[in-house]
Amino acid sequence: MKAKHTKIILLFLGLIATGIVRADVIVDNLDQPTFEYYGPIGNDSNLNDFLIGQEFIVPGGATPFHLDKVTLLLQATGNANITVSIWRVDSNNNPTNEIAVVSTQLVVNNGSTTNVDFIPTNDITLPPGIYYVVASPATSADNGLVNWAYTSLTNATGTGALGPFAETSSGAWENSLSTGVFVNYPQQMSVQATPITPTIGISPAATGVAIFWPSILNGYVAEGATNLSSPLWQMITNLPVAVGDNYFVTNQSSDPSAFFRLRQSFAVDNLDEVSLGYYGPIGNDSNSDDFWIGQEFALPAGNFTLDKISLLLNPANGNGSVTVSLWQVGPDDNPSNQIYVVSSEVVTNLGNVDFVPTNNITLPSGNYYVVATPTTPADNALVFWAYTISSSWTGCGILGNYADTSPGAWENFAVSTFPQQMSVQVTPAPP
Repeated sequence: MKAKHTKIILLFLGLIATGIVRADVIVDNLDQPTFEYYGPIGNDSNLNDFLIGQEFIVPGGATPFHLDKVTLLLQATGNANITVSIWRVDSNNNPTNEIAVVSTQLVVNNGSTTNVDFIPTNDITLPPGIYYVVASPATSADNGLVNWAYTSLTNATGTGALGPFAETSSGAWENSLSTGVFVNYPQQMSVQATPITPTIGISPAATGVAIFWPSILNGYVAEGATNLSSPLWQMITNLPVAVGDNYFVTNQSSDPSAFFRLRQSFAVDNLDEVSLGYYGPIGNDSNSDDFWIGQEFALPAGNFTLDKISLLLNPANGNGSVTVSLWQVGPDDNPSNQIYVVSSEVVTNLGNVDFVPTNNITLPSGNYYVVATPTTPADNALVFWAYTISSSWTGCGILGNYADTSPGAWENFAVSTFPQQMSVQVTPAPP
C-alpha cells in the first residue's frame, strides 16, 4: 500500500510562524529615579505581615509566556531572605491568591540598593492577563530587614503594562487605585518572560492522523487543506481532547497529502479578565437618546465571517432583551452608522451572553464597534455590561476604545479606561 505523506505547516495571523523565540521584557522601571524605599517588608503593627505587591499586565494576544526572571530593587538594613510570588488579581484590583512561588533570595546589607534577581525554581506559565508580584519575608526572622524601592514615575518600558501597587500595612490588602487612576509611586522591578511559540504536531491514529498542540494555547481551532496553491481551509470538526499538556484532534482524509494550521477563532476576547464593575444600565439616561454602549475592535488583513459575539452582562430589576449591532467607526473614533444587526437575546442571569448572527455577516479588515442597546423601550435600564481595568485580550485582532451615549450623543474613551468585556469570534472567509 502506498504510504500517505502528510506535510504540516502552521499559519499564524496570515504569516508562517518562524522558529525564533526571544526573551521579552514585560515591564521594567528599574532605570527610573528612585524616590524612596517602602517597607520594611514583613514589619507592621497588624496581625498580617507587611506584604508588598506591584501589579503588571501580560500583553494581550495569542501567546502565553514562560516566566524567566523577576528583579526587584531592594535595600537591606540587615541580611534577610525575601520570597517573591505571583498572585491573581481580584475585583478590587488587589492580590487575591498566590498562584506560583518564584524563588527566595538572600538580600545582603552592603550599604546600597541592589537589583535582586528571582529565578523561578519551577516552570511558571502566564497567559495574557493581570498579575501581582508580591514580596514577603521568607521567615519571621526576616521581618523588617528589607525595603523595596519605588519611583514617582509611571513610564515603564516593555510589551506589557504597569499597574497599581498594593500592601498589607493596614492588616489587609489595599491598593493605590482608590482614585481610579494609576499615579501613585510604583515599586521598582522588572519582569522578563519568553513567549511560547504556537506549534502543532502530528501522529498516526487508528482512523487517520492525530493533530496536537499545547493546551496552554487557548482559543485555537485546527484546519486542513489539500493544497497551498489555492487553499480552501476547512475546520476539523472533531472536538479536541485534552491529553496531558496537549489538545488532540483526529482527522480522517483519503487525500495523499494534507496541510494543517492552527487558527485563532477569536478576533478579540477579554472575557477572562477580572471584572471591575458593570456599566449602564443599557437604555437609561436623562437625554433624548437612549444610553447605548459600544466597544471597538479591529480585524487584521483579510475578510472574515462573523460567527458569534459574546458580552458579559448582568440583569437588574428584571430580565431584559438586548440587541447587539455592528457599526462603522467615524473620524472621531466613535460609532458612526449601523451596518449590521447581529441578534437580540434575553438576559436572565449574570454571565456571558452569546449573540449569533441571524444572517451571514462578512467583515473585511478594519475597525468596528459592537453596540449594545435595549431591544424595546420596555427593556430600558434592565441590563448592565461588565467592564475591566485590563486592556489585555487574546485573539488575532485589536481591542480599541469604548463609547457611550450617556450625555445624549456618542462620546469616546481610551481603551486604557475600563474596556467593556466581550469576545468576537470569526472565521477567515474563503478567498
